[in-house]
Amino acid sequence: MSSFDVTKLVIFQSLESHEIKTGDDLLKYVENEASCSNSTFPVELVNIENFLQFEIQMRNLLKQASEQGIVPLLHIECHGNKEDGLEFSNGSTTSWSDVAALTADLNAATHCNLFVVFSCCYGAHFLMQLSSHLKRAPALGVLGPFETVYPDEIRKAMFGFYKSLVADNDFANAVTHLKNQNLSSGYWHLEMAEEWYEMTVLSMIKNEYSNDVFEQRAREIFKQNKKRSQYISLGNIKRYFKAKNHDLYGTDFDTYFFIDKNPENRSRFEGSRLRLKNKICALKVTGQYLL
Repeated sequence: MSSFDVTKLVIFQSLESHEIKTGDDLLKYVENEASCSNSTFPVELVNIENFLQFEIQMRNLLKQASEQGIVPLLHIECHGNKEDGLEFSNGSTTSWSDVAALTADLNAATHCNLFVVFSCCYGAHFLMQLSSHLKRAPALGVLGPFETVYPDEIRKAMFGFYKSLVADNDFANAVTHLKNQNLSSGYWHLEMAEEWYEMTVLSMIKNEYSNDVFEQRAREIFKQNKKRSQYISLGNIKRYFKAKNHDLYGTDFDTYFFIDKNPENRSRFEGSRLRLKNKICALKVTGQYLL
């Protein structure tokens, strides 16, 4: 797992008036922990009612990241839905993909250092956006539950997580604490972009790059071309696809982790690249995949 930098905690809260304000509670707790441990860990609470307000605040953070070099740790306190995404206090929703579009811009501005905590039901379903077309990572790391989570469970888990992070500056211990917290349904899940990229690429190779799959695809293209009086041999079609498959740990990897934009990221992610390259090469030598 690569290292990452954080300069402040930003809590987005969107809860109805009658609901327990877990964001307020977290703000007070983190400020107290920072004071008791003489830690310089700025924290701010941003109350929002809908996606438009969320978007405006995210654009403000984007500007701060671009102009001042701030690297926020985003913490989102609201409701979540497995299919619909985030639910705001005014009853509106926004898709996980819309959220990812905003976090991807901020992740780019922070040189791939953005970490997002979804303190809401089904927050970990945002993970599906990490592999969306394998273009650019919408976050370096994502933390959240896969199922329903309740206010008392949020308090207990998040207080312990941020105590280790703020007072002890120990991310590994913070994660260990969180994973040890039992939920009434499901569990807290952490995923870093390197792990997700590798898992997605290897799964894609096994499911889409097998010789059988490409044989069928090549024959379909050959038949379509023949109908159009475009005669391209099966061998040339396969060679074309094979040429497109070699960048998964090269250009595609550099793009996903912003190495093309931030060359200093190369050393951060080199270990992940080499591990993926070795696993792809191991699949290649089996002769079962078009690589």
